[in-house]
Amino acid sequence: MEKNTSNAKAEVISIKRSPDSIEGSVIAYLKNNPLLIGSSMPCLVMSCLRAYWMPLLLHQKGASDEQVKQASVWAIAQLSSQIEIIRQICLAQTSCSQPRQLTLPFDNGWSNSHSIEELEKQLTEI
Repeated sequence: MEKNTSNAKAEVISIKRSPDSIEGSVIAYLKNNPLLIGSSMPCLVMSCLRAYWMPLLLHQKGASDEQVKQASVWAIAQLSSQIEIIRQICLAQTSCSQPRQLTLPFDNGWSNSHSIEELEKQLTEI
């Protein structure tokens, strides 16, 4: 009987966070409120990772311009959709007269506070 060796070379990610932490709450939310009906947790996480990082990976690996473009269009559509969902659910009941401030919980090279309008402008310039 042949052994399946494809799993021997698989990349494995294990994420454990305290249930009392923000990150633990995010994991519990994804487990209990699947955004993609019928998707397993690994599929949901991989979909998020692909949307966030795939175009950059393909660019770095020297993929063709067409492959990078297709991945970029798909990723931007996925991320734009998520932005719209967040806007509709989380910001629908707030006043639009004042710019809202977004505080990022980590340092990703941007300053820690950007208005949503600034972030949207940067996204549309991509």
